Amino acid sequence: MKYVQYACGGSQVNQPDLVLFVGEALVGNEAVDQLVKFNQALADHSASDPNPHLIDGIVLTKFDTIDDKVGS
Repeated sequence: MKYVQYACGGSQVNQPDLVLFVGEALVGNEAVDQLVKFNQALADHSASDPNPHLIDGIVLTKFDTIDDKVGS
């Protein structure tokens, strides 16, 4: 949860043009739950901002973690 607070605080300081959520594709529907929770955390930590910057898009990735060649 500390990482979420850190990321949300950075969003307020840096004022990014684009906020992407990067998630592991193999988790299935859990990725949607993570996305919703992270988006809500962005909104909660931007309570002082009348127009909080929420997630603009998602990137789903797949990492091969079966053998010694992780990420290949």
